[in-house]
This record gives sequence, structure tokens and C-alpha cells, in this order.
Amino acid sequence: EAAGVAPNLHTFGTLIKACGNDAEAAEAAFADVEARGLSPNVATHNALLKSGEDLGSTWDATLAAGLAPTTVTYSTMLAAVRSRVEPGSALLARILASLEPRHASGSVLSTGAAAITTHVPKREGQQRRALNALVAKARPGTEVDMEGFPCKKK
Repeated sequence: EAAGVAPNLHTFGTLIKACGNDAEAAEAAFADVEARGLSPNVATHNALLKSGEDLGSTWDATLAAGLAPTTVTYSTMLAAVRSRVEPGSALLARILASLEPRHASGSVLSTGAAAITTHVPKREGQQRRALNALVAKARPGTEVDMEGFPCKKK
């Protein structure tokens, strides 16, 4: 700004990413975006998802802003849920329920499967049902074979 150049969304996205795991700094930078009258886009929200502390609120804010989650958004959220959210949280189910088939690609499937195996209990087939629901988003008619091979046609 001292040089007469105002920061834009790309600048703030980079700043938020640079905050790393410092959730407080990332959230302060995100608040500065809005304070300057800029409208955060999905890339800005994705950056906050990587650093921010309250994933559920950030996810809800992304959707409330009318921003359509991207493949990067889903992959980021699922990785964050796996590593930063306590098992049993309803957030994983909310994310998977909103997953559109066009975003159910390799990175989202592998990250989603890792989140499911971390957060969903194996008892009574819950984990298998969750994995089958995830795989069906990408490949309808396919189910997880828990006995060996990852997938098989029904």
C-alpha cells in the first residue's frame, strides 16, 4: 500500500496461506478482506480452510456466501477434518452429503476415504456404508470390497 497499490483477493489469499497453522493470523487476514469491502471468493475461503480453526463455521460461511465448493475445497476440507476434527463430528457427514459427483475425483476420493476410516466406526457396517456412498458419487454401481481389492462392480 505504501507504493500506492491496494491489496486484492489474490494478495489476501497468499497472505492467508502464508499464515500456515496460525489460525488467529489467518482469520485476522480474512477479516481484513471483508473490512476493505472485498468479497471473498472460493480461493480465499479455501486458503482459510487450510489455516482456520473453526472448520464448521468456515464451511458454512463458504456455502452461505453462495460460493460453490471446488475439488480443492472438498479435498482441503476432508484433509482438515481427518487431522483437526474430533471423531464423531457431524461435519464429515455434511461435507460428504454436499459432494457433487463432478468433484468426486482421485484426490477427493482418497482424502475422503482417509477421513472416513479415521472418523467412522467399523461396527455394524457403518464404515463400509460411508465408503460405498463416497465411491458411488464418482462411480455409480461400484462398491468397496473390504476383503481385499478396493472396488468392484455390483
